[in-house]
Amino acid sequence: MNQRRKTVQAIKISASWTPLEQTAFAMAKAAFGAMGGPGGLRIEGGRILIRHAIAVDMANPEHYALVSRRIKQISDELNHTGTVHSFTTVAGAVLEGLAQHLPEPDQPQEQAA
Repeated sequence: MNQRRKTVQAIKISASWTPLEQTAFAMAKAAFGAMGGPGGLRIEGGRILIRHAIAVDMANPEHYALVSRRIKQISDELNHTGTVHSFTTVAGAVLEGLAQHLPEPDQPQEQAA
């Protein structure tokens, strides 16, 4: 009987972030549609908790480097679109369905989830 694993090893990201005004405006439009925007519902101030996990093969240095580059992209994007108050990473198990799965380094990039 072939059972599927329920958890995977991952690098887990936890960040505290406040969006810039224009980012918060875009978030309100995306979340509230026509109700968001000028004179409508808006997002103001406050810290937002960001969580993400990326599955990693720690025995494969090339895959680990790929995951590291993805973490840098996420950090850069958060810094570009708001104020990062904290950004931490830790390795550990997460539910398989909650982790982003990047392609192995020898696979084409368009297979990334």
